[in-house]
Amino acid sequence: MFLNDHLALGVEYRHKPNNLSVFWKDDCRDIFLAWIPHRRAPLTLAYAQLDNVANQPDQEAVYDSVQLS
Repeated sequence: MFLNDHLALGVEYRHKPNNLSVFWKDDCRDIFLAWIPHRRAPLTLAYAQLDNVANQPDQEAVYDSVQLS
């Protein structure tokens, strides 16, 4: 959702089925904030919580991105 002309906020939730009997998968979720001061220079900050991935518990990360084109 765009909060104004230069700021966007988003949330995602994804249900992941257990198609592999070897590894248990949990649902994942993330939230991001993007600041777009110029159409060729967006900046993004996100937090993702993936929980259990390939039997590695508590998978979570912070993501930042700066694009210049």
